[in-house]
Amino acid sequence: MSGVSDISGGNSYSLFIKTDGTVWGTGYNNTGELGDGTTISRNTPVQVRLFQPQTINSYSYPGFASFGDAPFNLSGTATSGLTVTFTVASGPATVINNLLTITGAGKVVIHGSQSGDADYDAAPIVEFTLTIAKANQTITFTPPTSATLGDTPLTLSASATSGQKVTFAVVSGPATIFGNQLTLTGAGSVVIRATQPGDNNYNAAPSLERTITVSKIAQTIAFTPPASATFGDAPLTLSATASSGLPVTLSLAYGAATLSGNTLTLTDAGTVVLRATQAGNNTYEAAPAIERTIIIAKKSQTITFNPIADRVYDPANNSLTLYATASSGMIPVLFNVISGPAFIGKFFDVLVITGTGPITVQAYESGNANYDAASATRTFTVAKADQTIAFTPPASAALGDNPVNLSASATSGLPVAFTLVSGPATLSGSTLTFTGVGNVAIRATQGGGLNYNPAPVVERTLTVGQVANAQITLAARTVTYTGAPHPALATTTPAGLRVTYTYNLGSAAAVASAPTLPGTYTVTATLDDPSASNKPTASSTLTITKAPLTIAAPDLKRAAGSANPALTLSYSGFVGADTPATALTRLPVAATKA
Repeated sequence: MSGVSDISGGNSYSLFIKTDGTVWGTGYNNTGELGDGTTISRNTPVQVRLFQPQTINSYSYPGFASFGDAPFNLSGTATSGLTVTFTVASGPATVINNLLTITGAGKVVIHGSQSGDADYDAAPIVEFTLTIAKANQTITFTPPTSATLGDTPLTLSASATSGQKVTFAVVSGPATIFGNQLTLTGAGSVVIRATQPGDNNYNAAPSLERTITVSKIAQTIAFTPPASATFGDAPLTLSATASSGLPVTLSLAYGAATLSGNTLTLTDAGTVVLRATQAGNNTYEAAPAIERTIIIAKKSQTITFNPIADRVYDPANNSLTLYATASSGMIPVLFNVISGPAFIGKFFDVLVITGTGPITVQAYESGNANYDAASATRTFTVAKADQTIAFTPPASAALGDNPVNLSASATSGLPVAFTLVSGPATLSGSTLTFTGVGNVAIRATQGGGLNYNPAPVVERTLTVGQVANAQITLAARTVTYTGAPHPALATTTPAGLRVTYTYNLGSAAAVASAPTLPGTYTVTATLDDPSASNKPTASSTLTITKAPLTIAAPDLKRAAGSANPALTLSYSGFVGADTPATALTRLPVAATKA
């Protein structure tokens, strides 16, 4: 090496000063002895680097901080312009990449340094102190605002923003506390205080007080008397309980009953309302009063009604006395005919029978406020009565005794009917007319009715003899020709006897058939009836006059010089099937002088 002006030797290394003022070194460089900025040993000289001094001329940090504040950056400048690095020398904080994180309250000593580089020496360390205040904290405490005495112990819960444990104390009121378990000992207002005393990093939290209103224990009444009873039942023993175990008071709100203690005596049918109350005490609220209704039904009663024996219809003995009693002892028991031919007479217990058949009678008692109505029925049968007929017509009669009015009576008073069984007679109702001689058998019957059986049939026979002195009368008769036969009309005494007739016109022989043509006929009537013992005759005339006949010719006209029109005739008055050709012996001819 040339230009060396001075040499200095060390432990295994050498330094050279050249005439140009530069410094060089060679040898070991384990701890930077050669001053080239490395720790590499050199066998050939390397130039020694010369460093400039520097200082940290400014830095900044908050004047006040509290535990819990967010991390913040520290900053500073060095005269070299190089970055200043901060570290925590002591105290509750950490610094990473100049970001300060507070870890507690207290004093934090901070160092600022700049270690230099190839051109600058390390700057002198600066030191400053940051005071970290304790953090404030608050408590959140929201217990229930109300509770009921007798509830299980309440578990209180509260939290502090510090996360520290909150403690509780009873400020006033009927309660005790153990830890966070609040036990209520009475009704009223209980004031609870929640506190957190703080620690090295937190100030004590403002205490909170909360009030819990403790109510008395609610209670209920259990009261279930029977919903119904019946008038006349034995007194009822009532029972009611309260959930508190306190005694229940029973009272009669209204109704037909009396209450003595818990014994209810029914005095009438109707509605009974009972009230149950429990007034409460220091621990229990008054129970809600409850009312219960018992419907007292009317008592049933029965009717004892004697049976009624069957009987035969007897209008002369048609009433009977009824008898019945009610188990209630109420009187009178009344009667009513449900069905059948009978009615209750003017006396309430007399039954009047008006016919036959089943009769159902009801005995009833209408009841009252305490007894139900009751009834009983009895049915008996009134059988039809027997009857007989009294029928005594004459044993004999003559044919001329017509007519004979028959008469008969039945013991029932019902009408008797007659029937012609046999013999020469006719029967219309009760009028018997003989038509010949011989035996006439008549039957009298009465078919019964609603109240009577049919009567035994009665038959009687009458012997009818011949008429001893029969008579015949024939009067003259004049009629107009009708084209039909005109018989003669004779009358007989007795009436209805058979008559034969003969008709004679002039000298012609007599005939038996009635004439038709006009003329005067001699008529002979002969009574020819086997019922008569004689056969008298009578004579008279039958005159048949000609019927009127009208012949007319119509008015006609003709013109002068013309022939006459045909002349015609018209007839009126022909009867039956007669015509001009059959009825006239000579036909008329029409003529004119015109």
